Amino acid sequence: MAIQSARILDISSRGAQIEIANSLQPSGPCDLRIQFDDGEFAARATVRRCRASGFGLDDKSERVVLYRAGLEFDEVHPESLALLAAHVLFHSGT
Repeated sequence: MAIQSARILDISSRGAQIEIANSLQPSGPCDLRIQFDDGEFAARATVRRCRASGFGLDDKSERVVLYRAGLEFDEVHPESLALLAAHVLFHSGT
């Protein structure tokens, strides 16, 4: 499986929406890793949808098609989930 950079548009304890320069196969597996200063969030996911969403520039400033993919986490280790919650998840009081 190739390593690809992606921009996270939305994330929760159950999944994420990412923007990526390559199409991902729906129903296919995907590993998501986010590096923080104090550790790494890692989760195995299933691609639930992937559609072209527009154009952008890659790391070489060349125009590319961008895709938005919805990922559903298969299982998240409790330590990874705690790290994610500490950095990006917000909890309401309701």
